[in-house]
Amino acid sequence: MSLRGQAFVLMISILVILFVLNALRKRRINEEYCLWWIFIMIATDVLVLNQRLLSRITHLIGALVPISTLTLFALILMLAILIYFSMKISVLTNQVRELIQFAALQKKDIEELRPKAHL
Repeated sequence: MSLRGQAFVLMISILVILFVLNALRKRRINEEYCLWWIFIMIATDVLVLNQRLLSRITHLIGALVPISTLTLFALILMLAILIYFSMKISVLTNQVRELIQFAALQKKDIEELRPKAHL
């Protein structure tokens, strides 16, 4: 990868880390997710800065150029993130459904007790 390409990836990485840290400061992201994004950006920086390691991985997976290895890793990461968030959404959907059902039962109980309270 060219020096300009390395500088560009590092700049994007630093911007992402700053953006995530700012989101954490404003409580728009949890610490757990913030740490994951920082870890991912640092891992990307290590690969970009260590051309020898990136070339070895590129050769190992059978890719032709190092940038295709980075692209493959990015696609795998995006797939993993999509699967993870799909699972999170499913769990939250089930929790919301249970809360709605519980609230409906509570409302029914309150409505049944109101006539008895007026006696």
